[in-house]
Amino acid sequence: MAEPANHRSLRGQLLLYVLPPMLLLWGVNFYWAYHSLHDAVTRAHDRTLLISARMIGDRVRLEGERIRVDVPYVALDPVELDTPGRIYYQVLDDQGYFVSGFDDFPAPPQNRERTAFYPALVSFRDVTYLGEPLRVAAFYQPVVSVDGVGKIALVQVGETLQARQSLFNELLTGALWQQGLLVLSGVLMVLLAVYAALRPLSELQRTLSARARAGKRRRIDPAGVPTEVRPLATELNNYIKRLDALHQRQRRFLADASHQLRTPLAVVMARVEHALEQSDSQQWHDALTDTRNTTRATIRLTNQLLTLARADRGGEIDREGWQPVDLNALGRRVCLAHSAAAVAKRIDLGFEESPHDAHINGDMTLIHEMLANLVDNAVRYTPGGGVVTLRVLGSEAGVVHVEVEDDGPGIPEEKRMRVFERFYRLHPEDTKGSGIGLGIVRDVLKLHDGSVQLADGANGQGLRVCVTLPRH
Repeated sequence: MAEPANHRSLRGQLLLYVLPPMLLLWGVNFYWAYHSLHDAVTRAHDRTLLISARMIGDRVRLEGERIRVDVPYVALDPVELDTPGRIYYQVLDDQGYFVSGFDDFPAPPQNRERTAFYPALVSFRDVTYLGEPLRVAAFYQPVVSVDGVGKIALVQVGETLQARQSLFNELLTGALWQQGLLVLSGVLMVLLAVYAALRPLSELQRTLSARARAGKRRRIDPAGVPTEVRPLATELNNYIKRLDALHQRQRRFLADASHQLRTPLAVVMARVEHALEQSDSQQWHDALTDTRNTTRATIRLTNQLLTLARADRGGEIDREGWQPVDLNALGRRVCLAHSAAAVAKRIDLGFEESPHDAHINGDMTLIHEMLANLVDNAVRYTPGGGVVTLRVLGSEAGVVHVEVEDDGPGIPEEKRMRVFERFYRLHPEDTKGSGIGLGIVRDVLKLHDGSVQLADGANGQGLRVCVTLPRH
């Protein structure tokens, strides 16, 4: 069964890419070496045959009309004595009559081409004689008598193949050993190169493991790693940075939640215990009413904390799941949801719809929570009988403006930047809100590439919150 691609070793992948081409090159080189050695051995032994044929040809003479020859023993020495195998020879006159040697020696074929190395002197061929394969050199020797009569004698010398095969095998074996050692050296060098190339990754892994065991997440110095690994080190640093930010946000959320929820839960518990000690039904009723109100405020605070944690991405934006949001329709629903609280305080809660396109691309839940916090703050802090207006203003410049305006007490200009801080209250004794509503607005707008500004309301009274978002 094949190993999954994601479990393959990088070292194995590199070897898979390098070793097969090396083996292929070794095979091609061996093929060339085989033929080159064969040609070289054949040429060397053919030259030896030619030398023997020349030595015999030098002893050919013309006596009258007959060709005679005295074959010197040394003519057979180069092959017969120094190397294994046998040598055969034959001398014929220009009429094809036998002069000396082996009379049944195979005759050369008619019109045989001369060898490219000695075209005017000799031709070489392979034959079978007495059941053995031979290599034969056919040499034509001119013979001239003292009377000026000239004839041509044919001298043939044949050699069995044991000698040249032995030399060829010896040379081929040596070449195989040399090439084998060369390939083995190449494989070892490739292994060392792969090890050296992957060593920075191993060191990087050991560094990260050591830091993890030590409970540290320090950044990796990109200058201390090779150029090819530097992008990986940079991305690891970015990942560590995002991980640190995530852990920091988690710790902050846990700290905020524990700090903000501990007090109302303690109040509820104390109120219930006090009510259980009483026998008056009116006191029970008052305790249950207080518990209900505190529980409602705690639920709202919890929802706001969860929304704040969801909106606080630490600069990371995940737009998966975003969708077009119609601010006209969303603003209308937010006003309807807060209409009961506005009626209870005799507040005129109005909504002004934009006649232009008011669609943005974003997270529907977060955008809804942002508008709800703005309207809730306006209704909560506007005195009874006041006016709160949510208006959506389309734009031709690729943005959508949303305004929430009230005629309440407003926010002093020198404190307008601080109200976006978490749990900041203009008046510390104020218990109407949680102090994170505008923090949610800031984080949601940051996530959606938007902005917010605080300004005075109409006629310099109240507060006008101006939100700008990019149009879809």
